[in-house]
Amino acid sequence: MIEFADALKSSRAYNLIKHDIDTGNLSHAYMVISPDTLALNNLFEIVACAVYCKDDACLACTTCHRILHGNHADVKFINSDNKNLKVEDVESLIDDTGTRPFESDHKLYFVFSADKMNAAAQNKLLKTLEEPQKTVTIFLGVSRESAMLDTVKSRTKKITLDRFSQEDISSALKEEGFPSDSAETAAACADGMLGRAKEIAEDKSFAENYAQTVNVFKNLKKSGDVASFLNEKVLDKERLPVFLDIASLIVRDMMAAKTDERLITNRRTAEEVKEMSREYSLLALSNILYLINEERKKLNVYVSSVGVAENLLLGILEVKYKCR
Repeated sequence: MIEFADALKSSRAYNLIKHDIDTGNLSHAYMVISPDTLALNNLFEIVACAVYCKDDACLACTTCHRILHGNHADVKFINSDNKNLKVEDVESLIDDTGTRPFESDHKLYFVFSADKMNAAAQNKLLKTLEEPQKTVTIFLGVSRESAMLDTVKSRTKKITLDRFSQEDISSALKEEGFPSDSAETAAACADGMLGRAKEIAEDKSFAENYAQTVNVFKNLKKSGDVASFLNEKVLDKERLPVFLDIASLIVRDMMAAKTDERLITNRRTAEEVKEMSREYSLLALSNILYLINEERKKLNVYVSSVGVAENLLLGILEVKYKCR
């Protein structure tokens, strides 16, 4: 099922590709870059429909339905489960490009999470990108451009799927059926990513986690408070990564409150954030943001979650009072 279709059709990335389709200048290979895997995968499905649909990727006709259900012989979706791609997966793709189109005059290959190809797999694909079949277009979906070989990047048309505005994400979530308050909170905390926004909107505990994280910043006054905060649900092992994400958002909003209030992302808590920001200098907030990122790295290498949480809270107190 396609999600966020209207938002994706309005994106610069879609319209650049659609222009190539409409003018008959479809490139032999594209690299579309975005950390938003859900949005990127959905974009590819819409692009596939746009190539063959007579009504601008209507997503409702027989042709679109066949494409979306994987029943169009000239459209191949590869690695739709976003796993690691091996050399044999690429060999299978290359072999298939050697066959003639069956239902049309052009074949499309959409490789999801192409940055999960190792160097050997990318090198295997290189010759096909250098000497493409005239009837073939390959789309590579990439979360991390740095994971791709320069030789591969140089042989594709590179397009970035830009992050979406808070308003666009909120509207898209409401169109998907999410309640208004959930949609607006998720949009404020999603960092411009539709997939992240959906995860937040679906997470019934997110609002509670957000409120508890705000409470930490409001009421962390002295080192003796740290022990009591370590018992908060939001700081337990399972929720700590979410706490770190929310804390980053809150700190950025406090920095915006001190510099340009128009940049506050979560407008629902803008007044509360402005009040909290008065207790922190801009330098302190900058240092706290650095601390959060450093503790996130430790968590990623399996450092004790309790140790991470305690070190962060003590660090917040230290920089708060050192950088008055």
